[in-house]
Amino acid sequence: MRAKKMRQDGGAEFISVSLKGTDEFSAWISDLPNECILSTQDIQIIQTYRDVLSFIQQSNQYSEAALRLWSRENVADPWLIAAAKVYGYTLLSFEQSAGRITTRSNNPKLPDVAHHFQVPYTSLFNMMRNESFIL
Repeated sequence: MRAKKMRQDGGAEFISVSLKGTDEFSAWISDLPNECILSTQDIQIIQTYRDVLSFIQQSNQYSEAALRLWSRENVADPWLIAAAKVYGYTLLSFEQSAGRITTRSNNPKLPDVAHHFQVPYTSLFNMMRNESFIL
């Protein structure tokens, strides 16, 4: 799902979520107030997004295909890393590190690039454990 929210001043903001359809989560996202949505027009996020893509381009760990992949409009990973870096957020995902990369990879992993930018990263289960979450 890729949802756009329009601000009162006419600017557009987007949320990129890996869920599709019209489920309860999609409805919840659509009902969020504008203050909860970070804009891709934020100059600090744009500058850090550029830094993330520059890292992918210049790193000997990633191929040109990796840069093309992460440069696509519908790929949220570089935007998430940029926003988390700028605003001091922790990224939460089930994606696993690729580990030690010995050849140029076509598929950068969110935890690996986040680590390079010193962005905290954890899994849902680790967060629940750290917060003593009980189901």
